[in-house]
Amino acid sequence: MTFADGVRAFTDAFGLLRARGIATFVWLPTLVSLAVIGSTLTLVFGYVDAGVAWVMNQVPSWLDFIEAILAPLAYLICIVIAAWLFGYVATLVSSPFLGFLSARTQRQETGASPAANLSVAATVLGTLSREVRKLAYHLPRLLLVFVITLLPIVNLAAPFVWFLFGAWTLAVQFVDYAPENEDASFKATLDVLKANRACALGFGAPTALAMAIPFVNFMVIPVAVIGGTLLWCRLKERGAPTPR
Repeated sequence: MTFADGVRAFTDAFGLLRARGIATFVWLPTLVSLAVIGSTLTLVFGYVDAGVAWVMNQVPSWLDFIEAILAPLAYLICIVIAAWLFGYVATLVSSPFLGFLSARTQRQETGASPAANLSVAATVLGTLSREVRKLAYHLPRLLLVFVITLLPIVNLAAPFVWFLFGAWTLAVQFVDYAPENEDASFKATLDVLKANRACALGFGAPTALAMAIPFVNFMVIPVAVIGGTLLWCRLKERGAPTPR
């Protein structure tokens, strides 16, 4: 499968947002994500207010005018950073719902439910454990990309490297819900995506662009899960190996 096939899996996901049996599982993770990001931003803004007040107390009175510049800038920086950070936290918190969303998408796409038939409690525990496994996979690679950013000359390619890293990790993140529902190992997901890097990056690239937009990122999470599931199903249809 090609890069364009990966992009198509992402765009086709929008057409399933209101499909019967899927819509409920779209709004639940979106509302959970909104609650997580909204509550944490409220907390962060309290610290921003205190921080700006402390800074203004340290400067002479004739510099009071800089508060009009400092406060909006501080809020903007916090919104961008917090939206990125808590976007991941929101994905983690809503991950059990996302597993159900993937299962419904797979049924819609193939007419068959995933092979695994676990209880709700087992599904939630398994999903959280899987998220920890993904985090253990992503963190060392994140550190390597960060080191590349610090190296003179080499760091000229840093924006491109960061984008590729984001596209790959998001492909791994969101495609993995479907094989998890099938009780396939995380290694199975990696093996299939590595054998189909072009379409994986084709899916991950628009996902990364959408996830980079604060407050849009939590709304795109269900879309990415649906798209990742469509990509997994289509890879299987094309004969991609799905080892356990």
